[in-house]
Amino acid sequence: MKVGILFLSNQKMGGVYQYSLSFIDSLLKNKNVKELTVFTNKNDLTIKNVKVVLIKNYSLKLIFSIFFGAMSIFPKLLFKKIDLLFAPAYSPLLFLSKSQINITIHDLQEIYFPENFNKTTLFWRKFMYQRIKKIVSNIITESSYVKEDIARYLNFNKDKIHVIESPPYFDKWNLTLNTEREFKNYINQNFEYIFFPAQFWKHKNHERVLKAFSEFSKDFKLVKMILTGNKNREYNSILDLITKLKLRDKIIFFHRIPQKFMPYFFKNSVFTIAPTLHESISIPVFEAFQYQSPVCASGILAIKDQVSDCGLLFNPESIEDIYKCMHKLYVDRDLREKLKLKGKKRLKYFSVSRFNKKINKIL
Repeated sequence: MKVGILFLSNQKMGGVYQYSLSFIDSLLKNKNVKELTVFTNKNDLTIKNVKVVLIKNYSLKLIFSIFFGAMSIFPKLLFKKIDLLFAPAYSPLLFLSKSQINITIHDLQEIYFPENFNKTTLFWRKFMYQRIKKIVSNIITESSYVKEDIARYLNFNKDKIHVIESPPYFDKWNLTLNTEREFKNYINQNFEYIFFPAQFWKHKNHERVLKAFSEFSKDFKLVKMILTGNKNREYNSILDLITKLKLRDKIIFFHRIPQKFMPYFFKNSVFTIAPTLHESISIPVFEAFQYQSPVCASGILAIKDQVSDCGLLFNPESIEDIYKCMHKLYVDRDLREKLKLKGKKRLKYFSVSRFNKKINKIL
C-alpha cells in the first residue's frame, strides 16, 4: 500500500511536531506500507528511507483550498499516486486531496476553555472541523475522552474514530559524559531544579504552578525551577507574575535549547512537572520516563492513563494540590527512585508494534 503523510508542523507547534515524527517513524516499520511519501512545505526536510515531496506554490494552493473549502467544493487535485493520506494536524490543503484522508484531532479544548482562544481562532477551528468531517475517511485521536468529544460535538460516526496512541519519539542523541559536562557548563548547574517544559499557552497552567512553587520555595529555598518554551502568547504575563511572586532568583528560563542538551534537562532534574489543564497525551511525560526524571502530572483525561502509577497525579485546578504533589515528590527520595524505574518500564507499553497493530485497521 502506498501511504502519504502531510507534514506541515515545526517545533514551535509543540507536541504535534514530535507526534508527526513518531507517526512517520512507526509507519516506516509497518509491513503493510510498501511506499511512504511525506508531503511538506519545508525546503530542507530530509527523512531517511522516505520519499519527501515539496508542495510547490504552497501559499497559493493554501489560498485556493480555503476558497474551495468556504464554498464546500472539494476538487481532487493534490496528493496523487498514493492510496491513503494521513494528516497529523488539519490543513485546508486536505480540501484538495485525491486520496482517502485520515486526520488526527488531538483535542477539542476550545469547547471547555473558549477563553483561551481569540475569536479568529475559534472561528477557524469551527470552520475547519465542519468542512473536514465531510471529506475524511477516519479520525485518529490519542484519547477515549477526545473520541467522545469528537462523536458528540462534531457529530462524527464513532466507528470511524480510532484511539491510537503514538509511540514516544526521541531524537537519536548519544548520552555521553562529554555532552553532560557541556550541559552543566551550559546551565551552570550547581543547584537542584524542577523541570517545567511547556509552551507559554494558557492551558499549560503556568500561573497555578508558579503560585504553588512560591509556597514550595518557602520550604526549600535553594531549589529552582527551569522553564522552557517560545516567547509567545502568555510569556510576558508569566514574567510579570514571576516578579509579583518575588521568584526572579528562583526561576531560570531557557528559550532555544540545543537539542543535544534536552535529555540532560530531564535527567538532571529533581522531577518533571506536567500540569496541563487539557491534553490527550503529554510528550514531556514520555521524555521524563525515557530520561528517568520522576513525574508530577495532571490527573486529567488521558494523562492519568498515560502516567498510570508511574508518577504522582494532582488536580491541575488546585494550587494546594500541586504544592502537595511537589512537596511529597521532593522530600521522598526513595519514591523518586521507584518512579524512575516504573516510568522506564511504562514506555514499553506504548510500542511501535502496538501502534501499527491499531493503524492496520485503517490500512
